[in-house]
Amino acid sequence: MLEVALSLGLLLLMGSSTIYLIHSQSPAGGPDTDTGKGAMLARSMIDSLRESSYAAVSAGCDTVYGRFIRRVYVSTDRDKEHKSVEVLVSWPLTADHTLTFNTLIGNDAYKSH
Repeated sequence: MLEVALSLGLLLLMGSSTIYLIHSQSPAGGPDTDTGKGAMLARSMIDSLRESSYAAVSAGCDTVYGRFIRRVYVSTDRDKEHKSVEVLVSWPLTADHTLTFNTLIGNDAYKSH
């Protein structure tokens, strides 16, 4: 009787461990998960900069989820009508990878209504 109870306990432990392992894995795998999160973080930063005022678009750096480093570089064109924005997201703790996204943001003050 003890052997049966012990076997059932081990079987339940193995089953729950397998279910946890399956649910913790992304269908795309480990590196794709970080790449997807990095792309999402870069895209969200670009979207938030596009929604802010032209004067508020500025360079900066932050850490997201404790392992993704997001850097924003901004340069103004000579005509002061556009800002070139470059967003770099890297995750050096799990892999030495970097994603770079670029966009132009226009100064809406010069648009005619």
